[in-house]
Amino acid sequence: MSESTNWVQRRAIKERVLDTGAIEVWNEVRSSLEDACESYNKHYCPNPNRQEVKYRPENGNRLLITRTVQGDHLTNFREVVTQVIVEFDSAIPAIRFTRDERPRELRISSNDSSAYVKEGESQISPDEVSRRILEPIFFPSGERTHPIFQVGV
Repeated sequence: MSESTNWVQRRAIKERVLDTGAIEVWNEVRSSLEDACESYNKHYCPNPNRQEVKYRPENGNRLLITRTVQGDHLTNFREVVTQVIVEFDSAIPAIRFTRDERPRELRISSNDSSAYVKEGESQISPDEVSRRILEPIFFPSGERTHPIFQVGV
């Protein structure tokens, strides 16, 4: 960027990048969430015919992700259902997610060339956003998990 631009011009450029780039960031996060759900079912779901994790778009800006663990009649006598709602708020812009009835928010910011998810002063990749949203429902504290052995994977 040219040194001859003033702060107002730089701010306008940054805000234009944010306006056009926030939806792209959301789409990348949404794709990472879907990939993580598919990978969990592939590597950790004990019954390949019954997916533990379901990913359901409710509209272009909202997702419902549900993990259902069937009772094993040893430690869990009934099925356990955990959900997370993830949504994009274009007005802020931010990605909000609600898990255990506690809403959280990750802001989307930009520089003069790209938009990104920001926490503090750090940029967070879409994959890291996906991990932060899903890891607590995929691998809750104290739950022992092992990948399923599959030939050729």
